[in-house]
Amino acid sequence: MSIRLQIVVGVVIVLALIGIFRQVHSNHLNLRYALIWILVGTVVFIFDICPTLLVGLTKLLGMELPVNMLFFLGFIFALGILFVLTTKVSRQSDEIKRLTQELALMEHQLDALKRDKSED
Repeated sequence: MSIRLQIVVGVVIVLALIGIFRQVHSNHLNLRYALIWILVGTVVFIFDICPTLLVGLTKLLGMELPVNMLFFLGFIFALGILFVLTTKVSRQSDEIKRLTQELALMEHQLDALKRDKSED
């Protein structure tokens, strides 16, 4: 990779990390979800600064090209994010169902109280 491309990638990563920190600071992004993006950005930045690490990891895992290694890592990362989001959606769905049932019970109790009051 040329030094010019390394500089461009490094600047983009630093700007992305600054954006993530600003989102966390302004409470637009929850820190627990931002941590994975910060970790990924840091790892990619390290690989950008020292590409020989990526080459070494590629050879260690028996892959032919560093590009294949990056694709593999990106695929694993995407699967991890999908799993976390699926788990979160599932929990939120259960919570919405529970809250809806509680609201229906409260409305029923409120209607019963109104009926009792109107009968008096």
